[in-house]
Amino acid sequence: MYSRFREGFFAHRKPFVSTFRSGCLRELRRRRACRLSVAGFVMALGSVCGGIGVAQPQDSPNARLVKAVQGDDLKAAVEALEAGAAPEATIDGNPVSCMAAYHGQTALLKALLDHGARLDARKFDDHLTLLMFAALSGNPETVQFLLDRKVKVNERDALGETALMTVREPPQPAVLSEVPPVSKTPEDAPPSGRAAILKILLRAGADKEIRDIGGSTALMRYAKYGVKEAVEVLADAGAKVNVRDRAGNTALILAAGWQFIDKNLKTDGYGSIVQRLLRAGADVHVKNKAGLTALAAARRQGHQDIVTLLREHQMGRDRATVDADGNDKGWKKR
Repeated sequence: MYSRFREGFFAHRKPFVSTFRSGCLRELRRRRACRLSVAGFVMALGSVCGGIGVAQPQDSPNARLVKAVQGDDLKAAVEALEAGAAPEATIDGNPVSCMAAYHGQTALLKALLDHGARLDARKFDDHLTLLMFAALSGNPETVQFLLDRKVKVNERDALGETALMTVREPPQPAVLSEVPPVSKTPEDAPPSGRAAILKILLRAGADKEIRDIGGSTALMRYAKYGVKEAVEVLADAGAKVNVRDRAGNTALILAAGWQFIDKNLKTDGYGSIVQRLLRAGADVHVKNKAGLTALAAARRQGHQDIVTLLREHQMGRDRATVDADGNDKGWKKR
């Protein structure tokens, strides 16, 4: 008995330690406590025990609930919940409610919340919220459902990002069986769903000027990743275009100097993004900490179409500041 216990413990020691530590820290932050009480210890252990490799019988209510959520089977999920399945059951340490939100399963998510799942559930490692997963799903209905349940719209994850920064395409069926690691690079998201979700979040009070740990706003992130519909929505909503991140980059510099290792990514939207940012008042003369303007960044990356756009814009502005007699009409020194 002892040898079997020791073998099982050491086999799961590493995932236990990392998962338990992450869960405890999350519980501590949530309660803003200075020390972990006995009750807090028990709750933290319970919130992460699904991720320590403890196997459950395939016919247990929790296992049936996980399978139902994976298969988008509302009837089976309700039956499992009524049979005693924990609404906060986990898979790989992540609540099944996060999985339902990520795949835009609004009815399943409602069933879980109605049976006691926590509205403030998070992914155990990077602390993505339910609303972030719903934004990632590309399903506006799921996003609106959570907002109607009074979820906090400006909650941040471990990287300081909010739901407004995490909109992208729905997951493919190949990853339906798990909550995958989220890269949150929204370059291929469906335009209609993405724009709709952004507008819903903005109407609900999402702060468009919140910055992540790198100092980027939502506008800067979408400009960097070439998401022109998101840039248009945020620019129309009055997002500031000349704020800088920690490296001194503006949204215009990021859009003009985009660089991806994956050459298969769609990048045909950057020209229109640059034009939209210029119309919104983006300053072409700003330099980042490396001394690069948007024009220099575009030239360095070989984006000739953007170089042409920026040159024409700069020449037009320079001509507009000189009157018919050649006198300067107030162009500021940069």
